[in-house]
Amino acid sequence: MNNEFVFEKVVLIKPYVFIIIGLLIVGPVIIGIATVFTQLGIAGGKLIGLVVGFGLMLFIFSRLSKRVVISFSNDHIDFKVNDKLYHYLKTDLEGFYSFNYLQTKNCTVSMSFHFRDGKKMDLSNYNFDSGKFDPAKHEILVSFLKASEQELNFKPLTTNKSRSIGKIGDVWFSRG
Repeated sequence: MNNEFVFEKVVLIKPYVFIIIGLLIVGPVIIGIATVFTQLGIAGGKLIGLVVGFGLMLFIFSRLSKRVVISFSNDHIDFKVNDKLYHYLKTDLEGFYSFNYLQTKNCTVSMSFHFRDGKKMDLSNYNFDSGKFDPAKHEILVSFLKASEQELNFKPLTTNKSRSIGKIGDVWFSRG
């Protein structure tokens, strides 16, 4: 079984931060451009504001995107974020929230790793094409869950209803 899993173009911020960025940065840009263009009498001011706002959102998230490689060794789990390595004992990982990719065709990366020292690492790739089914990406996600079962002795234990409502990884995987 492969013990290295590569996740491209993921961000290490909590999913609700997407909403905050949209409200605090992109929303005002859309409104401001639409207002200025409309006051200047330029047709399509609202449309131009939307295009610029969504372009800004894509630019921000492309700058925040990382390549994350998760690998298992005998006693360790490693997270390589671009060129920075985070090295943990397997026993330091309490568990993680994720979609149960073994039971769904979901291809959106949404994982929240929780460590005994209180640290958390969130991986997600919420973007415009995250709703499309990608068989290769799904296979990586399924393989990761199977490896976590084998390497960490994790299994799905509970479903978090508030995470379900937020459409983020809602199943808690742990040793139980």
